[in-house]
Amino acid sequence: MPPFCFSDDERNAALWMGTAMDYIKVSWKQDNPDMPILLYSEIDNERWEVRKVEVFPDGAFGYADRSTARGTTFLGLVPIPTLSEIAAIPEFEPVAITKEEFEAMWLKAARQVSRRDKSANPLPICRSPSLRGAKRRSNPCFGKCGAMDCFRLR
Repeated sequence: MPPFCFSDDERNAALWMGTAMDYIKVSWKQDNPDMPILLYSEIDNERWEVRKVEVFPDGAFGYADRSTARGTTFLGLVPIPTLSEIAAIPEFEPVAITKEEFEAMWLKAARQVSRRDKSANPLPICRSPSLRGAKRRSNPCFGKCGAMDCFRLR
């Protein structure tokens, strides 16, 4: 079972205590525009992903850590294979990278996703009491529900 999210202090303490993280970049040779073409991973000493950045063919980013996921990116559900095991699969080209290279991609992804979130026009959310729980918070009805307290009717 993977450990819980590392704070920056915990990550630094792990490095100080000799529990170094590994950093990899994997090029994925594939043609699906909805799938990433580059994967950057920070991996703990048991090979669990701690943080991940995905780069898509259109230049979009997704990223995830143990407490956050943006876009369609999530951490792996199993430990990451070694570089040689990944390289044995023809469509993948893995390389070890530095912590600095990973951090640069992490910051770039966070900035791009943040900019997109701020500039995006969110879908209108229905505030009708007839919609409860998660549906009420996330259901775009576009004013079709007819309820007087609907976001679109205000």
